[in-house]
Amino acid sequence: MPLIDDLAQMVPVVDSRLAGGWSTEGITVNPGIGAVLADTGQLVAGYYDVRAMWTSTEAGTGALYLQHRNAANTADVKSQYSIFALSTFYAVEWLRNYRFETNERLRIVAVDAIAADVQASIIWSKRI
Repeated sequence: MPLIDDLAQMVPVVDSRLAGGWSTEGITVNPGIGAVLADTGQLVAGYYDVRAMWTSTEAGTGALYLQHRNAANTADVKSQYSIFALSTFYAVEWLRNYRFETNERLRIVAVDAIAADVQASIIWSKRI
């Protein structure tokens, strides 16, 4: 006997994401203090799902900021400091259904100089 006898009882699953993008500066060799490794650019106001990820070569540790920036890109609205082991891949689904105002952005920035090849990416999708 099937779990659901009538298909009308099933609730349709709708993907509520409309548009998105992927931002990366590519592989950055020995990024210095404050190097921007990924930046979404100005976003349209709305709710977004965002995934941030980064990886590197060499041994040791590195530190990054995941920054939600204001519309003028002059200050952080919020930021998250992250220390990570180099030569490791990290993926952080940091924001789900997160609100950005017009022209705000998200970026990943090196806190310290990192003696390694580093790549960071931000993948986002805007909800409808």
